[in-house]
Amino acid sequence: SLESYNNVVNGKYTLVSLKNRFFVNQMPAIRVVDMKASKPLKGEFISPVLKDRLLQIINSGGQAMLFLNRRGYAPVVLCGTCGFKIKCKYCDVHLTEHKHEGKLKCHHCGFVSVKPEVCTECGSEDEFKVLGVGVERIMEEICKVVEPSKVALLTSDTLSSPIKTKEVLEKIQEGTVSVIIGTQVVSKGYHFPNLKFVGVLDADFGLNIEDFRAFEKTFQLLYQVAGRTGRERADGEVYIQTYEPKNKVLFSIINYDKEGFYALELESRKKFKLPPFAKQIAFVISGTEKEETLEAAQKISLALEEEF
Repeated sequence: SLESYNNVVNGKYTLVSLKNRFFVNQMPAIRVVDMKASKPLKGEFISPVLKDRLLQIINSGGQAMLFLNRRGYAPVVLCGTCGFKIKCKYCDVHLTEHKHEGKLKCHHCGFVSVKPEVCTECGSEDEFKVLGVGVERIMEEICKVVEPSKVALLTSDTLSSPIKTKEVLEKIQEGTVSVIIGTQVVSKGYHFPNLKFVGVLDADFGLNIEDFRAFEKTFQLLYQVAGRTGRERADGEVYIQTYEPKNKVLFSIINYDKEGFYALELESRKKFKLPPFAKQIAFVISGTEKEETLEAAQKISLALEEEF
């Protein structure tokens, strides 16, 4: 974490670094794919540049991984007539469609429901559409150009038990799987000896979250994902799709410049008085009655505004 790194800078912690990789290979070369210049075909989400290279790799006998940190098929389901978006009845967040299971799931509390046939707002029938993309939708796209039996989906939904995890990992190790499609669960802890290519499909998602730690988390995650390829062989490649090719996070990842990234991020945190240069307090207001809870939250907010 940036807080721990700052303790290293200040001499409070001692940093111990691993200077060499597993099998003493160099880190794989990283290429940033500008999505404005290499646009996917209509209804698709993978750029032609990335897809062409992936097919070249697997046709030569190598394995490829596609990384998208979004479970399910699509993160938003809405009515095409009135625009109503289906939300969790407990959390007020959008339900994610899991097409393969025929369910809608809340990734916050775990609530599960079936996809309705009729819109509760306008009464339209069979007008629900999806927005956005999850790994299931990427798998659907890949299976148009790769034999479905050679594609494996690795998420917390599919790796739901030790037995299932063992089965899919054995297939990958044996080489019967050509393309691995996964979420954050594949970013660390696994060793894929034949993996020659990693494609990151939505690097921008993590860069545009309203969280002051977004850059830090994205850097760490993409750094780990890049490290999955070229572990036993020195010819690994990483392609990162983005609409922000000049973003400082991506620039640091391309150059594997951890120190440079942390130095820039510390400077930014200090400028805007964010941790580790300041402390933050979170107020969580909960209650059984919505109006009373909202009123209490507003009173606390006004009191804090007057104080600070």
